[in-house]
Amino acid sequence: MITGDHPQSYTQSHLHLFGRPRKSIATVQLQRKIGISSPEIFAAFPRRLGPGALTARDAIATGFDGTYAYRKRTEQEEKRLDEVIGALGSGENEDARIKWAETTFATLSPDEQSLVLLMRALVTSPPLVLLDEPFAGMDNATILRCSEYLRLQLGAHQAVVMVSHWEDEVPWRGNNLRQYLIEGGIGSEI
Repeated sequence: MITGDHPQSYTQSHLHLFGRPRKSIATVQLQRKIGISSPEIFAAFPRRLGPGALTARDAIATGFDGTYAYRKRTEQEEKRLDEVIGALGSGENEDARIKWAETTFATLSPDEQSLVLLMRALVTSPPLVLLDEPFAGMDNATILRCSEYLRLQLGAHQAVVMVSHWEDEVPWRGNNLRQYLIEGGIGSEI
């Protein structure tokens, strides 16, 4: 209902989003105000190879419009991509992460694809962030890096809905995730 994917989101007069009736907000406008990471997006995201294939950077950038299509980006958008990729991308340091982002999305491992789609949801700093099992398939070090980013970088102007089977994955539970990973013996290398 919130994302506009269900037809009743247009007909329910009591549904208000961002201070307006849902039916008065074009879906395209709504998609730009909501960052979403979910198993459904993971399953539906295009994984084309060859000419026209999206790189990880291109896939993250589709979050600017909430679509799955490539378009030319502004200088400001490129700067924001560098910030998010530098903080969350796969690699030992920021330079390695920026280079990693040039990898074709379809050739990334499933955990790296999940990471890209999480960055896609966050790239615009949207007022509403919907995270449905955002850490699925990620290794412990990546989960910890993403959790810290969410905890420290999401602003007061943003609302977050997070769905997880594991309460300890919720970043706003203080240091519980780090403690869980370390005490469980599965994150002792962190």
